[in-house]
Amino acid sequence: MPARLASSQRKSDQVAAHRKVPDRKAPNRVARNRRGRLIIFSAALFLILAVTTGWTLREEAPVPELLDARVLWNAARERAGIWAADLDVAAALLDSSQASLDEQFARFPVFRQYRATRALIAAARDATIDGERRAGERERSYRDGLASRLGEVSRSLVGARTLMERMQADQKALNALSSAGAHLSAIAGLMESERPEDLERMMAQAESDVVRSTGYLTGRLGQFLSRRTAWAEWSRDLLQISRGSESPAVLVDKLNRTCFVFKRGVVCDSFPIEMGPNWMSRKLYSGDRATPEGRYKVVRLKTGSETIYYKAALIDYPNEDDRGRYNRGRRSGLVPEGAGIGSLIEIHGKGGRGSDWTLGCVGLENPDMDRLMPYLRVGTPVYIVGYWREPAWLALWERDGPDAASAR
Repeated sequence: MPARLASSQRKSDQVAAHRKVPDRKAPNRVARNRRGRLIIFSAALFLILAVTTGWTLREEAPVPELLDARVLWNAARERAGIWAADLDVAAALLDSSQASLDEQFARFPVFRQYRATRALIAAARDATIDGERRAGERERSYRDGLASRLGEVSRSLVGARTLMERMQADQKALNALSSAGAHLSAIAGLMESERPEDLERMMAQAESDVVRSTGYLTGRLGQFLSRRTAWAEWSRDLLQISRGSESPAVLVDKLNRTCFVFKRGVVCDSFPIEMGPNWMSRKLYSGDRATPEGRYKVVRLKTGSETIYYKAALIDYPNEDDRGRYNRGRRSGLVPEGAGIGSLIEIHGKGGRGSDWTLGCVGLENPDMDRLMPYLRVGTPVYIVGYWREPAWLALWERDGPDAASAR
């Protein structure tokens, strides 16, 4: 027991002795800990100040500027219409501006830089303004060109109408000319207000209509003129007959719509005429309403109750040449089944109606028939030709095309 007490006393004494020994490293640790905490605090404070300063001084994103640029571009594209391709460069710059903005948004806010984005937006605005200016210039140039085309097509339309007035009316040509006239009137009225694509559509249709109508007319005129060698021969024969005789001779000029009376090879009188609606064709069969062409003579003069057309001179249609053509037409199918060759072709009165209305005869006004009848006898030569003298407008048409037909 005393031994344990002694041992315990020794341990107590050692602990007391140990506590009384001073720790020389303790002040250094405290100082180091204080400095560490100060450094951490200072760094945190600096970071907070830096972030606060950066957030305060940060550059605003140019979202409103980009939106304004897009609004400007959209309005310009609407005004540009079919010339919007001039705004393609501006559209590409706007896409680049959006891509640059998206790239900056991907960064931490304090590190975002919008200088390049703003430069792209400014370039897009400038390109939009420049593109709209070029689109406007192109549209003005187009409208000037359209006005020129309108003038050309209008002249062609006048030429075609003039040609039609001097020829037999063709329903297809009439329809095409009416359509062309309607489109040209619409274009003239909408030149400044209508969109170019709509004007172009109407102009293309008008040009097509004029070409079609002119094609119908020139095709028919070409068929008509294919017989002019025979007309020239018949005209020479009639003039030769007239020069060798004191008796009058009659020459009917279909294209010039004139009935000439010759004496001694010289025109002594003339009268305006009307014919059958199909006068440009050479009569082939009964009911075709065509006026014959060829060498004929008067076989009977009618007055009073002998005719319903005031006065009339019956000619010897059909002659031998007409019968030969008729027979060939039957064999080839040109003559309808059951159609006869026709007859009773006359020069008669009750004309002056302003249109081609007869069944194939040559119509004169009654006063003109009064003047013509004294020249006529049974046997008086009556030659009917497509034309005797080529009209000036036809010469221009053959040289310069349909537009020239309206010049004379």
